[in-house]
Amino acid sequence: MEGLPDTSCGNADNSNNTDGEFAWLENIDRDDCYMILDVQRPMKTLDLGKDGTTASVTTWHELLQLTDPDPCCGIVFVRGDFPDNAESVLARAQRRNQKGAFGLDLSFTSEDLTLELTEAQGMINLRWPCTRFNVVRKGDDLLFGSVTAATYTICSFIKSNTLYQIARIAPPPRSSSIADSNKTSTPVVCKLTIGGTMRVGCAASNGAGLAGNSTPVKDNYTVVRPELTPVKGTLLAFTSERHDKRVELRFWHNGKQVELQRRDARGDRINTPDDNGHPDYEDEIVDLAASVEIELPDETPVVLIASISIVPSDTAIDDSSQPAITSLQVEKFLGVTNTNVSAPYRLWTNALDLPAESFELNAIGRSVEQILGVSSVPFHGPCLDNNDPGGCSNIPMSTRDSETRSTTTLMTGASESSKSDSRAGKAQGFQSTGKGIALVQNIITPQLVDLGSALWQLRVLIRAIRFFDCCRPVSADPRLPQHNTDLLTKERESYRGILLSHVKGVCEWTLNIIPYFSSQRSRIVLPMAGILPSDITPQFSRARNCQIGPTLISELPIQHGRYDRREKDRQHRDPKAKDQKWYCSLILWYIMRQCPSIYASGHMRERLWNCIETLSSFESYDRERDARYADEPSVCFLLWYHNHSIIKLCEVLRNEDPNRFGSLAVDLYKREKLVIGWHARTEK
Repeated sequence: MEGLPDTSCGNADNSNNTDGEFAWLENIDRDDCYMILDVQRPMKTLDLGKDGTTASVTTWHELLQLTDPDPCCGIVFVRGDFPDNAESVLARAQRRNQKGAFGLDLSFTSEDLTLELTEAQGMINLRWPCTRFNVVRKGDDLLFGSVTAATYTICSFIKSNTLYQIARIAPPPRSSSIADSNKTSTPVVCKLTIGGTMRVGCAASNGAGLAGNSTPVKDNYTVVRPELTPVKGTLLAFTSERHDKRVELRFWHNGKQVELQRRDARGDRINTPDDNGHPDYEDEIVDLAASVEIELPDETPVVLIASISIVPSDTAIDDSSQPAITSLQVEKFLGVTNTNVSAPYRLWTNALDLPAESFELNAIGRSVEQILGVSSVPFHGPCLDNNDPGGCSNIPMSTRDSETRSTTTLMTGASESSKSDSRAGKAQGFQSTGKGIALVQNIITPQLVDLGSALWQLRVLIRAIRFFDCCRPVSADPRLPQHNTDLLTKERESYRGILLSHVKGVCEWTLNIIPYFSSQRSRIVLPMAGILPSDITPQFSRARNCQIGPTLISELPIQHGRYDRREKDRQHRDPKAKDQKWYCSLILWYIMRQCPSIYASGHMRERLWNCIETLSSFESYDRERDARYADEPSVCFLLWYHNHSIIKLCEVLRNEDPNRFGSLAVDLYKREKLVIGWHARTEK
């Protein structure tokens, strides 16, 4: 049949053995690793992630976003063509809308066929979304008016910083009457599409944290595979000049990689963006997709695999035929097998001693997995002196110049060559002092690092650690056979190690950012150090042209009101930005109090010694803000705990080495007076 995929480039050994491939997907909703979701009340996107790479899909398993950590912009994302606001995301999360998505998509050439949701919708091991649909065929010639022609089960996960979407189309179990009514004289054809209308951006370029709808900033997109529309290839890829990234898409059908032919670009845009960007960039979106047609299986299931990844644009392109990921590899990675040590849902069910599907079990387990997989963005901080951030060559000059020169002036006044040199210099001079983890408040919009939110997320992780420390041994459960108790014991030890590693990463990241707050600037730009464009740093990175220049804004009188509104909102948010540094002491003391083993190593202890003087130098007031906010209960409470936490940290260090502590410029008497004063204000 015309349009069927050309799979001649694949591995012939796997071509005719699809009956058992991914057969476990058909029963996954009855497994003890599967958390069932309420399909009638979707409230948000289903977010998944690992090692900083995340993705967000809708209830209908439509891919809205893929993100990857970046040393210059913090987070770089690939999104479909929809507005960057919560309303647009929520609308797509709650109902089917094939426009704006760019992942693996199933559609039909006939209007008699449609997809229907089933009750089998949930998360594998609290992290990986998996959904089953019924392919329903309607017609007057059918005995019951409609029949289920096939089942379509799709699962998404991230492995090795690559998003995989695996779908299995299988004929449904039928009674003889349904089988007779479902037989047709002609095969039923469906269309699989990978890719779509996409755009690349970051937390700075999409206006994260600003009010109103933020329109996509222009870029220069270049389709590098296939370079010509009529040409087929195993790889679809395009590059983003603005963010130095390449997006790669691949597709396998029954274990064989498919030769894809790029479809013609479509003009059905959802929105018409404003002229928002830089004069050197021209493209609003890139339309890169390919479609193949297959017949719905009558007896043998069909397995479809799509992979999407974000890589640096200067890496070599590998467009050779790639082997498909195997069913056993996926089973082990997702923790589906009974012998797998990484099965968080089974672990939480046993530890909490709650029945499967209970609200408490799902809420606790999913919250922890959301923080570990989605909110955690790993960074490698630059090498610097904690007491002298201005002396580090990795820090942009905008933060080391005198305060009379603003970051915006330096950004807009820099030439293109200097920006390119700055980018190259940072890439070459980037040195790691250890893996730090920033906890993002929201992975879609706005992509902020708010230290208040980070404190509460950290609290969840530490409470989980303490819970497993106090939890009864698995061996004490008489209901479990010996091999299960051994497996669960290993699971607990492994999971606790993961939690401790994340808490240590957050502690490293917090120690990394403290020196920058001592610069007395409310707006500093150092995503390289793990500081994303956020409430901490409302300004944007100088390394790339992600910010809208002021000269460009003045040339857009029609949209002037929108930018005025954003500027007013940014100014309104500034006081909160100045509060961020006070959360550092709370985070460090909370870790010290609840999880002291994090500071057991000499490296972490020395990091704390080096930053305590800087931390204690943070003033408890701000002249510009004090009159308006000093009497707010939340600010008073924060300052009370900020000063109290500094005192407690200093007491620990003083007891450890009185002579060294005595040489530091730390006034504990002053801090004690501030604690009393802010405590009194709080109680008012």
